[in-house]
Amino acid sequence: MDVLRALHGYSFNFDAAFLAPNPFALTSLLLFVWSFWMLRRDEVTPGFLAGVRLTWLTFLLPALTGILLTLAGGKVPSAIDVGGGKTKFGTPYDPTQEGMHWLYGVFALLSLLLIESLIRGQFIERRKGLKLLPVVILFMYGCAYMVGHVAFFPGSTPGR
Repeated sequence: MDVLRALHGYSFNFDAAFLAPNPFALTSLLLFVWSFWMLRRDEVTPGFLAGVRLTWLTFLLPALTGILLTLAGGKVPSAIDVGGGKTKFGTPYDPTQEGMHWLYGVFALLSLLLIESLIRGQFIERRKGLKLLPVVILFMYGCAYMVGHVAFFPGSTPGR
């Protein structure tokens, strides 16, 4: 169980980590910067496709471990009252953050699926889809950032 928690909750501990606090946010941020190169191209490069696959890996590893932790009764730290209405980090506990953690995870999954369909040209022409990649990847980066943020910090309704 401790191995699952370590895999699921891995985060970076250095000063610049505020931009990308976890591996999923880091790969999403790098993919966002890289997606601007796709604006000038008609085809997806093998390197960019490898970046998308790496982003999938950094999403799926915490997602699957999170599902296993949830099935075992786990919750995000910001949703657990350890006494006095506070979390183990000393912030007010907020039970709604558990749902928000799942919501951002689902939005990130939907973003990854949309990125795959844009790359393949399933719903719209591939050239137009590649122009939309930066927007979708920026949204995914926001979800990747927030999925970690809501796990540790209270929302607008602490204590309810």
